[in-house]
Amino acid sequence: PRQQDSNINSPMAPRLLAALLLLSGASLGQEDVKKTKSGPFSVFTKQLPQEKRPAFLELMKKMRLTKQMPKEQKKGSIQQLDAEIHKLLGDDYKNYRSIAEKARSKKQGKLDAAVVPPPPPPPPPRVVKKKKRKSSSLR
Repeated sequence: PRQQDSNINSPMAPRLLAALLLLSGASLGQEDVKKTKSGPFSVFTKQLPQEKRPAFLELMKKMRLTKQMPKEQKKGSIQQLDAEIHKLLGDDYKNYRSIAEKARSKKQGKLDAAVVPPPPPPPPPRVVKKKKRKSSSLR
């Protein structure tokens, strides 16, 4: 008796392969969508000279990782990275900072909108003191 090694030649094989590719997220002949980033610095990065791009992207990656550090370590590391970015970018640093400030204020605006302060407590009830009337004695 002949053993079948695989079902590659079965009519279901192309369908099964297509389903597997679809489930795995692979695309047939298309570029990966995740490779094109659209963050606040994407346009800025594209306008940088080619020799500065990899170093800038590496510093931005370090900056993202630094922001996840504990608060005690974060401040010094961010200042050090900011100084390195300043040294790398030179005159473009002002443009970088303006983009960073816009992104920060936009994020802060979203956070402010998400955190709605509780309504003020109701005013305390007014206590009305009754004035005692002098009773006049009828004589």
